[in-house]
Amino acid sequence: PFNYTDDTGYLPHGDLLEFEMLPENQYFQKIDGFNDIGHFSRQLTAFDITIDWLLENNAAKLLTDTRVTALNGEEAILHIGEVIPFVVMDNEKQVQVEREEVGIMLAVTPTVNKDGNITAKIAPEVSSITELVGGYVPRTKVRRVSSTVTVPNEHKIIVGGLLNSSITQRTSKVPFLGDIPFIGRLFQHRYELVENTDLIMEITPRLVSMTETSPEPIVDERLTRTLIEYESEEE
Repeated sequence: PFNYTDDTGYLPHGDLLEFEMLPENQYFQKIDGFNDIGHFSRQLTAFDITIDWLLENNAAKLLTDTRVTALNGEEAILHIGEVIPFVVMDNEKQVQVEREEVGIMLAVTPTVNKDGNITAKIAPEVSSITELVGGYVPRTKVRRVSSTVTVPNEHKIIVGGLLNSSITQRTSKVPFLGDIPFIGRLFQHRYELVENTDLIMEITPRLVSMTETSPEPIVDERLTRTLIEYESEEE
């Protein structure tokens, strides 16, 4: 990110430093596409351009664009996934039905500071079922991080590092010949497909006044473009 104070010699008010000289004080902060006087931000632009390029080349997928409202200091929880019921039996042989939530879960606790900035405690979690123990009890794989950040109003927070590696058994075969009983295996090829993914969450905290009962929705343009392209393909 760019340095933002006069002491660093950055634009808009300080003079540029001489070549290869470091400032006495360095201040780094998240900035949007343009700063207060319209100077372009390479930091955010590079991130957005990379995400757009990955989406357009089918190397990434936009899962959802969701809004959630929370009171100051209160936790808000967002869950996108499934609730898997399963049956367990206790020592007295009584059957009970329990549930396991899997998918994407995000817990956010926002706190508004006196200076107008927002301190957000963020705890994203991604879980999936790997197998059924005993045929009915799910074993889950969980990826979880936790962080507390302070940002200005309507500034983006990027959370990444939720890596996942999966191995899938695939089979390719020669048409017709691969389906022949007994000898069909001679025309089949079995292999393992290793897929590595990284889930990135983009969170934008926004202050909403009590009188603003119906704030205008902010929809990610990337999601809108994806829906338009999908509708065009259907037509």
